Amino acid sequence: MHTSNFISEIGGSTFVAEHFHFPQNRVSNWLKNGIPNDIKIRAKIAQLAQEKNVDLPEGFLAGLRL
Repeated sequence: MHTSNFISEIGGSTFVAEHFHFPQNRVSNWLKNGIPNDIKIRAKIAQLAQEKNVDLPEGFLAGLRL
């Protein structure tokens, strides 16, 4: 699943930015560059996806760095 589709399914970039108190441009950059391979960010997003009943993209939590 493409990052923009995934972000849209969990509420859109504005919702995600507000939900996590991130600047809007940070989440917008993810649409172009992908979600950072950071365990803290990806764990938060995975939890939000679970709450919204949205499947994670294949390999979303694989190979994360601490």
